[in-house]
Amino acid sequence: MRDKLFTAFAVFMFFITSTNAQLHLTGVFPVAATANTMVRVQGTGFLPTSIVKFGPIQSPNVSYVNQNLLFAVVPVGLQPGIKKVSVQNGGTVSNKINFTPVKPSPGQLVLLEQTPSRLPVKSVSGRNVIAGDVDGNNDVDVALITLNSTDLYINDGDGVFSDQTAIRLPASSFEHGDGEFCDVDNDGDPDLIIVNLSYQNNQIYINDCTGNFSEESFRIPQLNDFSLDVDAADVDNDGDFDFIIANSDGQTSFLINDGNGYFVDEAVTRGITSPISALAAKFFDVDNDGDLDLLLTGAEIMVLYINNGSGYFTDESAARIPQLPIRVLEIRVCDADNDSYLDLFLPSLERNRANRILINNGTGIFNDESPSRLPLFVVDAVTRQSLVLNIISHGPAI
Repeated sequence: MRDKLFTAFAVFMFFITSTNAQLHLTGVFPVAATANTMVRVQGTGFLPTSIVKFGPIQSPNVSYVNQNLLFAVVPVGLQPGIKKVSVQNGGTVSNKINFTPVKPSPGQLVLLEQTPSRLPVKSVSGRNVIAGDVDGNNDVDVALITLNSTDLYINDGDGVFSDQTAIRLPASSFEHGDGEFCDVDNDGDPDLIIVNLSYQNNQIYINDCTGNFSEESFRIPQLNDFSLDVDAADVDNDGDFDFIIANSDGQTSFLINDGNGYFVDEAVTRGITSPISALAAKFFDVDNDGDLDLLLTGAEIMVLYINNGSGYFTDESAARIPQLPIRVLEIRVCDADNDSYLDLFLPSLERNRANRILINNGTGIFNDESPSRLPLFVVDAVTRQSLVLNIISHGPAI
């Protein structure tokens, strides 16, 4: 009798514990894939019985890892165009995240140059390009982060873009390092953070849900560092976005969201303390435990922090990642060898030094397998941005 009561109590406590976490999606990786491909669904409040839907079609196979991580198979039958991925626990449905089904075609991938007919031609010194549905009409708009401006291009629904910066985004005279779309104030639309060079204030722009932005930089602490890169993710699993900012001259900034879109720098408190002049930063799940870890790169140094699940980190670089004689200004994460573990592609910033690919062995330990997996190619120019597509036929990088 006691054993039965204990079992019933354990089941009851599992149900209470599982349902206490708010059902919320933070990411689907990759964001584009073919039918029958396995994708990672990250967030909070998942259950062993969770259902994943791609638009109206339910995934035929969902694997529960923990309350923060599911693996779902992309269903057959999705029509072209952006689909909304959601997770359902009984009658509770999560927020939705954009996903694009890719139709496989026989033969090789062909890219057609259509820039003149789809995008305004402008000569700029580009830093990065980011994508999001800023005006809420279910298509992808883009922002081009340049050295002296951020340009906002709005999609007309057919893949033709117009420059609407002047009427949607306040002007800035700062020198930009990087930017990211994310929902700062948790109202369901993508806001914008821009980090700046030359010890200038970083900037927050809040979306009014129709794609018009107002500057509200008072939401983040102004540390006046030389900021080169920013990444956004829910690292403490509380349902909102936090920021990591790579500063090349000063302490890395780790900005924690209070739930209302206001941020406090908690880098030291949360373990981001290794002395490094950071060039790039990236959140991703190193050890496949459902939470987001952190990689920082600097001048011939990489620091890998492991998340304890609550947004507190431990430097495990010595045991997990080799130190390479290159400088990396951009980190690309992809499943290069199709084993469901995330690997790293690191484009070299310096001339005459080769790009690198680091393979995850499945436990969060990386090995440099560049000689056997990458062409013997030494860059003749600075590799600022890279896009890894279909590396060993497994979809795009994140």
